[in-house]
Amino acid sequence: MRCSNNWKPLNNGEKTLTEMSIEQEFEEDEEEIQTFTRQSLLELVDAKISAYLDRCRKFHEEAKLQVLDFITGNRTSLMVLDVLHLQYCRVLGSDKESIVSSLFNQLSDLAREKGLRTNTDSYDEHISIGSSGFGRFSKYCNVPIGVVNYLYWQEMGFVSGEILSIEEADRARQLEGRAGLNSDGTISDEHSEQFTGVDCYRFLSPERRKEVRKIERIICDCLEQIFEASYSEKKNKLEHFHSLIVEYIEGRINTPFVKECAEDLEKDGKFFNLFLLDSIDFMGKNVIDEARELSYKSGVRNWYLTPQELTVMGIDFDPKYLKNPWTPLALQDGSAFLSDIVQARTQEREIRWLTGALSGYELYFEISLERLDQDGKTVAGPFRNCSPESDETFKDRANVPFSREGDWYHKGV
Repeated sequence: MRCSNNWKPLNNGEKTLTEMSIEQEFEEDEEEIQTFTRQSLLELVDAKISAYLDRCRKFHEEAKLQVLDFITGNRTSLMVLDVLHLQYCRVLGSDKESIVSSLFNQLSDLAREKGLRTNTDSYDEHISIGSSGFGRFSKYCNVPIGVVNYLYWQEMGFVSGEILSIEEADRARQLEGRAGLNSDGTISDEHSEQFTGVDCYRFLSPERRKEVRKIERIICDCLEQIFEASYSEKKNKLEHFHSLIVEYIEGRINTPFVKECAEDLEKDGKFFNLFLLDSIDFMGKNVIDEARELSYKSGVRNWYLTPQELTVMGIDFDPKYLKNPWTPLALQDGSAFLSDIVQARTQEREIRWLTGALSGYELYFEISLERLDQDGKTVAGPFRNCSPESDETFKDRANVPFSREGDWYHKGV
């Protein structure tokens, strides 16, 4: 039996302009509603999982090349290393943050040992690339900011960023392939071509050069192993989530549990959003909402619902249960204990559902699963959170079956 709620228009059957406008709006929206089947929803979940894993893999392949570029001297900015460090920590997850930070700190220390530094640009160089905030250094416009910090900090009364000796800044700029410094700290007018694409180990002894290269190779190998292990863990977790969605559709696990699992996955994958909790249709429903709807429509969760609630939802059930419209089906036929029914209803609490019981139009409302009394009957009808106080249009249009005295939408006999 499918019990429906037929809304009767006001004004002797004549609709107002507002009502006609609303009706037209919902007729247009109906064309946009995407209906998911079990198969199509699971395919969507798989597509989201696959896209997420592809993004992780693509990030690693690109980041790996950037790390190699940095190690070999093709990239010389320590800020690049800081960004890669942060991104790796976010992609691999908080449980890998400690070891990843240790590896990148070692890379940073080795880079500084080679001679790389920050703060090697002068005021003029900053202006040429559009940087701002260095106006106080204009007096020494041809001296790297780090060197100004070193030579003139007393005169300036402050420092900005790293403090560099002339020798430090000169070496760093040579490794960057830029003009070195004169003895007074100013940038040389001569840009020696021999420094372009230089050997980034040139300031190390031959023995130390070999040691540093070996350490860098080990670090790269460690990053590769950590990523592959993390990728495998993520893949296993996501495949398990696919299984959870199947179990959820089949009514074998509850809503709070599957939501918690999805939230944990989203936190773990915060750098590349999985979108499991984002809306997948214009009504704002996400993957879990759609799976929940499929679950209820299949009837596997009917056992803890009442005939009143099922009628409002438009879900089929045996007419024999109508004699007790406020008592859950499983309690009527003795197929479940009252305690189990109470637990299930408490876990689900509310069901977001498309119904015309309140407005006469098919709209999404929260159907509240009310508390059961000692006899197993609901103490009130659904729609506790939808009242005339929240929307005056509900007052006259509500047509909730089996309403009782005390329900705000009850119209009496």
